[in-house]
Amino acid sequence: MKPIPRPYTPADEPALTRMVEAAFADQHQDPEIAELIAALHRDPSAAPHVSLVVEDDGVLAGHVLFTPAHLVPDTLSPTSAQPPALAILAPLAVHPDHQRRGLARALIEHGLNRLRAAGVQLVFVLGDPAFYSRFGFTPAMPRRLRPPYNLPEAWHDAWMLQPLTDTPSDHPAGVIRCADSLMPERYWLD
Repeated sequence: MKPIPRPYTPADEPALTRMVEAAFADQHQDPEIAELIAALHRDPSAAPHVSLVVEDDGVLAGHVLFTPAHLVPDTLSPTSAQPPALAILAPLAVHPDHQRRGLARALIEHGLNRLRAAGVQLVFVLGDPAFYSRFGFTPAMPRRLRPPYNLPEAWHDAWMLQPLTDTPSDHPAGVIRCADSLMPERYWLD
């Protein structure tokens, strides 16, 4: 039986920090990512968020965090259409000892279902296209929905989105802005 993600609670923070440090140790970002997660949990501009953990063999083995985002259109629209409800997936971590067990899939799918139920229309991620395409994410650049910073051309396919509604929307071109804690350039270009 596959583990089922549950909402993060503050009591999870010590185990979450250890898990994230192990998950990102080979990228030399371990303390920085753990600090980012803690900052996003406290950041009022990151609310409401969806923060899920999953346990495997009795230990906290994975975490995903989705926070709100908004579109800054390139031009002012003459219509008074409601802006789309957006979210960004960042970060996702699974302990190396628990990878390839479907935990990332469970975290992402549960998170997307919660966002869908909350009325979120599009979810963005900056990550490995080969990995995130398995969960329905596609490149966002062709839709002219750009990340907060200009990415190197080689990374354009890594800026991805997933619509959560069955009815396609024609959103204006623009830049996606996210929670204040996630806006520093180092999270986008390192």
